[in-house]
Amino acid sequence: MSAFTAYTDPLTVQIDQPIHGQNLQDNRSVWHGLGDIVFDSGGLTGTQWYSDNGPNGLDPANLEPRSFCTRGGCHWTFSGRTLIVRLNVAWAWYQYTSVLVDGVVPSSIPGILQHSDTLSCHAGDYPLGTEAAGYVDVVVADGLTDQQHDVSLLTFNSDAAKFFSIAGFKVATFASQTLVRANGWILSLDERVLTQNLFTLTLSNRSANTVAARLDFPDTVRDADGAVQAPILIYAMAPGASSAVTLTPAFDGSELSGVATIDLTLSGQYLDPDGTPTIVPVIATIDSPALAFTPLWNKDAAAPGGVRRAFTSSFAEDCTFTFQGETLWVSASRSIGWGVIGIFAANNTTLLGSVNCDADFGGGVTVVELTGFSAGSNAVHLRKTLNDGKFIVFTQVEWEEEHPYTEIEETVQVAFAAQQPLPMQVTGVVVGDYDATWDEPDLLGFNYDQPIVRSNAGLQYTEVMQRFPTFAVCYQGGFFDTLGEYDILIIDPFASHAVDVFEWQQRGLQVYGYVASGEEVGFYSNRYDFASALAANKGDGLGPGGWASYYMFTRYGDTSPSGAWVGAWSEPDKNGVWASYYINPDPAHGWPARLESFYMPLVLGEAVDYTDEEVVTKSASTSAGPRVVFDSAHAPFDLDQPITLKSMDGLTSYLIYRDFTFDPKTGAVVLAATLPVTAGTHLKFTYTRKGLNCDGVFWDVVDTPDVYSSTEFGYEYVAGYADLFINMINTVKANHPDKLFISNRGFTILDSIIHSCSGVMFESYLTGATDLANLATTDYYRITDPAAIAYNEGIHTQLRRLREDHTFDVFSLNYCNPDDLELQAYMRAEDEKRGYLSWQSTILLNTPAHNTTLDTPGPRHVSTAFTRYKTQAPRDDD
Repeated sequence: MSAFTAYTDPLTVQIDQPIHGQNLQDNRSVWHGLGDIVFDSGGLTGTQWYSDNGPNGLDPANLEPRSFCTRGGCHWTFSGRTLIVRLNVAWAWYQYTSVLVDGVVPSSIPGILQHSDTLSCHAGDYPLGTEAAGYVDVVVADGLTDQQHDVSLLTFNSDAAKFFSIAGFKVATFASQTLVRANGWILSLDERVLTQNLFTLTLSNRSANTVAARLDFPDTVRDADGAVQAPILIYAMAPGASSAVTLTPAFDGSELSGVATIDLTLSGQYLDPDGTPTIVPVIATIDSPALAFTPLWNKDAAAPGGVRRAFTSSFAEDCTFTFQGETLWVSASRSIGWGVIGIFAANNTTLLGSVNCDADFGGGVTVVELTGFSAGSNAVHLRKTLNDGKFIVFTQVEWEEEHPYTEIEETVQVAFAAQQPLPMQVTGVVVGDYDATWDEPDLLGFNYDQPIVRSNAGLQYTEVMQRFPTFAVCYQGGFFDTLGEYDILIIDPFASHAVDVFEWQQRGLQVYGYVASGEEVGFYSNRYDFASALAANKGDGLGPGGWASYYMFTRYGDTSPSGAWVGAWSEPDKNGVWASYYINPDPAHGWPARLESFYMPLVLGEAVDYTDEEVVTKSASTSAGPRVVFDSAHAPFDLDQPITLKSMDGLTSYLIYRDFTFDPKTGAVVLAATLPVTAGTHLKFTYTRKGLNCDGVFWDVVDTPDVYSSTEFGYEYVAGYADLFINMINTVKANHPDKLFISNRGFTILDSIIHSCSGVMFESYLTGATDLANLATTDYYRITDPAAIAYNEGIHTQLRRLREDHTFDVFSLNYCNPDDLELQAYMRAEDEKRGYLSWQSTILLNTPAHNTTLDTPGPRHVSTAFTRYKTQAPRDDD
């Protein structure tokens, strides 16, 4: 048959089980993730792709893995007729990524039905609400020949703030694909306690034609209440219409763990030039494109049953449409004092039929049959018959058309994966001779998300085991499940989500937030220009060059042709590898106060909601032109919580990322140039100051005293720097006695701060990076230099000495590529010798691997206990 031409033609069944985020499975497409795409490197200057689990600003339920770049190419192959690319979009992202299919732009392919020659990641190019969802499917090519095709995308963009971001692609099919439903439990229908077993199927007509649709269900599924599920039967399913049903498997509780196959029967009568002539009803609701309304018609959903209706009292308003055949059915609403609907001919004067909306002719919604029209096509006007100020109200019009249709019946398969519930931990076990009794748990209100009690028959004894704890360091958002496999986490507080930290802690994990004790990472050099280069913080502006006074200013200036340092400082002292600036720990300059007012609330504090009700805006200059800006009082922002901006009277709301944007780290807010707000205006700004409530602080760059307490690194000697630094660390600990602290190195002052530490990290004692200028692509080498090895052995000796009198763990962090198993095994073996907690990663700390437990002997401060249950062996007479 020739019924299916476009990929949207066949009826579609979607299941609410996502592939990722809100990317739900349907039976008419095959998903291909990032692993099926080849991301090119080189070629374009600055070409580089990045990957993560999705943007931090989105609802976690919407997050999907993505790869993004400002410049870069990628390519893949696929077999089929239709290609759909899934993009991650945001406001003002890149709009002009070029597409080639088999070496040509899709629009030039003969017979193509739908195409996109370029791809846009700008949310403004899509329907309202797309940015909140974060992802969108774009049809690249529909109507290709059914064979293998080569696809290439190219992003050539000079704006570092405009990203192209891709999540994967889909290949649409006419054949029905299996829908997979995972994570079910095998319990009988009588119990009906597992909401996890419920799944929703949505039947949709994505085509431009009306379809007679039917979906039948076998006895192996029931509705949400356990009753037999009736078929979905729609005699005239309009274009774009859908119908959903919630089901549950009909288990009796005795099935084995595995996959249960549920076969549904889908049938539809499709418009087909080669089909059998069939009379079908055509229904045009008030939102149907078949109905053209003049502007002053009103629409709402106030008809009985929440049905949408159209109404007007104006004699000038008109609704035009064209229908086929001699009969028209109008569904009208009636109430006391309403007027008369007239159906007029194409000349808009000849009255062909009417419907009285007055309640005297029957209340509610009434279907009125109008006959006597011509047998062919009828173009008509629907409007009031009298200029009497009375309302006319209707919900839809319906007629019958004869078209060639073909009926197609298919099997839609759901693969439902479920397992028998696992035994939960038991209480009150009494061990006897080949016998065991227990106190059965109280199941009232029990959360069935957890393993469920089945039977403890044959339990012989229990024993508590211990293993060496594991830890991970990750400064990238996402990776919730992967990081949840560890016992201790060190995270970047700006990139991490508060809800993730809470959930990890509920699982018993310890979470430490990163804070640089001796340096501060750069900020935008123009506080209100988010395209400006990173530089030091302005802060109080009392330091040299107008920077914050808490930085170090010992030698950073301008060079003369002879190489001598001359003139004023252009920036504070800067780290040679990272974009960070060294700090002065003297309280007189404000750094300890900044730790307590900005970094400690972020890492150790609770989230706090604020509404700043008198925000005074001012003008500022940016690279995009002058803008109206203001500063919030309590940064950093929690992007997972609502952020709203309104006028002081609350009557005007401004849309985030369209009407205003911000730097969540500093709290600087910039209004759009099109916004009618002038400097001096007061606004109402509501947001949440981020607070992760971590278990402790991971102090980084604690070896800054090594730089400023000697002349070895070329810096001027700073008297008393080490003592000031020691006092700073110990004071913060005294201010937060219930929190834990890990010092990263800092060996020259470690003896003086060890009583404030629950852990010490020894970073990079086994490996080094080969290319510090290109950390994203660098390789790693094993340290073999005798002098370096000797120095490290001295540190090992220091740590062993300190552990004789102090209780703390040693965390070993060394670098290697994830596929370098030989180097990884070497580092783990060295850590095992010394009783160190062991972690290996790339130097960017943004791609954590799954946990592989290292059971290490030696001194330990933290241990992870778990219970092992042993059952009695079968008796000979069993």
